[in-house]
Amino acid sequence: MYSVISHSATARILLILVLLSSHRSAEADVVVLDDFSTPLSGNGLTFSKDDPNNELWAPEITIGPGVTAKWSDSGTGILGGTRNVEAQVASAANQSAVISISDALNVNSPPSNFMCGVCLAYNFAPINVLIHHVFLFDVVAMDPAARQNLTATLKIKDSAGTTSVKTLLMDNVVVGRNRFEINNSTNWSQLDKLDVVFAELSFTATQNAVDFVIDGIAFSTNPEPSTFVVIAIGFAAVAGVRWGRQRNARQSTLAAI
Repeated sequence: MYSVISHSATARILLILVLLSSHRSAEADVVVLDDFSTPLSGNGLTFSKDDPNNELWAPEITIGPGVTAKWSDSGTGILGGTRNVEAQVASAANQSAVISISDALNVNSPPSNFMCGVCLAYNFAPINVLIHHVFLFDVVAMDPAARQNLTATLKIKDSAGTTSVKTLLMDNVVVGRNRFEINNSTNWSQLDKLDVVFAELSFTATQNAVDFVIDGIAFSTNPEPSTFVVIAIGFAAVAGVRWGRQRNARQSTLAAI
């Protein structure tokens, strides 16, 4: 009888926790900045050789030496609906760089190319970074050269134009989810953290052949929703075991009497 009651009570607790977790998720514990499900458009830029007709749905785009290319992509999976992209290739390069966005941002710099930078900018309705003060950065692939010679910078602004900047260190980036605390960014105390309406993520390379792939960027609470669930389940399990032991102890005492 004890086992049935204990498991039933634990099951009810876990069900409540799952429902609470779902409610928390509905309240946007994670604010996705870009999941890269909207491919690049290019807006008339020269596409790579695998697309000789220069059709705008092509997944890749080439940017020649000394060129600064700018374009905008609109669609789903982008906070605010529009992604503004700027990419620059050093004038000393003798090959073009290749950039693609199709479920992931893929930056490929050939060995003899020097990629100066890629910048992604977003305008959106106000978000609260006092709550969402963790920046999530999901990496699919990053070569050793990128880890040692790539700098990522996150810049956010409130509606008054106050700017806060955070340098994201790439040295210890892993394949998978990376978390960066942004409440120690510059001008954090001056920033209206309830009214952040702009974010810019830029990458700058300091040597040739820096390649990387990311498939999602977002702002999150700390800990994330899944962590809340794990913690809650742990507490529930411990509470269930303790309750069961106490009940058994009481029953043993009564039996002894």
